[in-house]
Amino acid sequence: MWHRYNDTGFTTVVYESPDLDWEKGLRYFNQTELERLQTVKEGYTSILKRNDAACLLGDGWTVDVIAHIFSFLVESE
Repeated sequence: MWHRYNDTGFTTVVYESPDLDWEKGLRYFNQTELERLQTVKEGYTSILKRNDAACLLGDGWTVDVIAHIFSFLVESE
């Protein structure tokens, strides 16, 4: 995991220590956490493997943001 971060400068992790010391432990978000962060229903990506779900969820906007944008649309008569 740390090797990937050093190579790309990007990864989605949770620090296991409050002082954000990576040597004390890092972990990836689990599938349910990824769904919650993107404000989709828990279990929405349950038919996918964790990494496929991470790719799908990471490539989109959150449901709440889309709902907010659409809230300004007015129906035409």
